[in-house]
Amino acid sequence: MTARFANPSHAAAANNDPVLVGNDYQGSLRTSLQNTTGGGASLRGYHATNGIGVVGQADGAGYGLQALATASGGRGGFGSALDKAGMTGYSTTTTPTHGAGSENVGVIGVAGDASTLATQDLSETGVYGFCDTSATNASGVAGQSVQGVGVLGIGQTGSFGFGQFGTLGVADENGIGLYGSSSAGGIPDVFGGAGVIGQADAGGTGVVGFTGPTEIQPTPDVGVYGRSDTGGTGGRGLVGFCSQGIGLLGQTDTGTGLRAYSGTNTGVALRVSGKAAFDRSGKLTFSAGHSNVVKTGIALSASSFILATLQTNVAGLFVQAVVPSASGSKFTIYLNKAPTVNVSVAWLAVN
Repeated sequence: MTARFANPSHAAAANNDPVLVGNDYQGSLRTSLQNTTGGGASLRGYHATNGIGVVGQADGAGYGLQALATASGGRGGFGSALDKAGMTGYSTTTTPTHGAGSENVGVIGVAGDASTLATQDLSETGVYGFCDTSATNASGVAGQSVQGVGVLGIGQTGSFGFGQFGTLGVADENGIGLYGSSSAGGIPDVFGGAGVIGQADAGGTGVVGFTGPTEIQPTPDVGVYGRSDTGGTGGRGLVGFCSQGIGLLGQTDTGTGLRAYSGTNTGVALRVSGKAAFDRSGKLTFSAGHSNVVKTGIALSASSFILATLQTNVAGLFVQAVVPSASGSKFTIYLNKAPTVNVSVAWLAVN
């Protein structure tokens, strides 16, 4: 029977003739079935084997099957399956056209006024969702999962967003607003409470940010890589700002917390505008009659050296030497003679 619907050979009949099982009919008027009782179905198509229950076909630019619900609370269509897709949509052409009104789309879902779709190019899209309502959080396509993934994108570009917010991720205080991973081992366990997390395996880069049209190759094994090839002297590879705290923090256990590097002799590795504070610096007071003073409790190495300058003007008095002791975590400042008044010496430990 399915084959006959797909390629009908119409029986000779006229409008208002009865319909008999096993025949095909053709007419110029609509055939309507109405069920006036609540619930149930007006028309049921049933196939006992691997066939199709109901076939709708349009040979022109119409609809093969149209489902309408005109009362509030009704649904236009419903599809349900045991272990396959509840509803499937195909657009089978492999050479789609592009332009206003093109619709090489498997499924189109619309909420609100769809009149503007006639001016858009929707071709080469599996599922297209459109929303034109007044709700703040209205969505063209929404995905939700209790334990899994709400929306999954797989491809050369897994997910692409365009708009005032290309991609917006929102999470509760213990969640992650946006998580990106380039990992062969799947998604690792990560901490919550983060706006954005970028993760990569060894040799990769967790997050890359750059300006300019040229594709860049970031430094491997870097958590965050920032680069700017635009803006001239006003370009900034990475900027950190905090109104009262720390704008940019570099921290390490045994390495280097923050390194400034210029690969040319014309560049400036480090420029400080404003005050600079060093924890490994300070002032020591020489009491009158004493020509040396010891500073203890400071970690030193064999490469450490101490800079010291007098902060009190006494004629003929100067710093004679500073002797560090790495093993004793201390250094001693020597004056050329004992002053007759208290004097101060500023010091700075390097390395």
